[in-house]
Amino acid sequence: MDDVLRRLGVVESLAGQTREDVSAIKGGFMHLATKADLNELKGDVSAINAALPHLATRAELNELKADVREIKATLPHLATQAEITGVRSDLSALETRIIRWLIGTTITAVSGAFTIAKVVN
Repeated sequence: MDDVLRRLGVVESLAGQTREDVSAIKGGFMHLATKADLNELKGDVSAINAALPHLATRAELNELKADVREIKATLPHLATQAEITGVRSDLSALETRIIRWLIGTTITAVSGAFTIAKVVN
C-alpha cells in the first residue's frame, strides 16, 4: 500500500506541475495570432510582393544620382531668361542696323547708277 501511496503522491505532484504548465500555455495564447490575423498578414505580404518589381534597385538609384550630379554640374553654364532676352535685343538691334545699311547702300548704288547714266547720255 505504501507503494501505491508513494505513486499517488508522484501523480499528484505531476498533476500540479501540469496545471502550472497549462496555465502558462493559456497565458501565452493571448499573444498568438489568429487565422484572421495571419490572413491579413498574407494580404500585406502579397501587396509588398506585388510592389517589389516596381521599386528601383541600388544600382538604378546610383545611376540616377549620377545623372542628377551631371545635370547640377551643367545648370550653372546654361543661359538664364534674362540673358536670352538680352541676346534677342542685341540681335534685333543688329538686324535693324543691317537693314538700314542695306537700304542706304541700295539708294547710294541706284543714285550712282543714275548719275553715271546721265553722264553717259
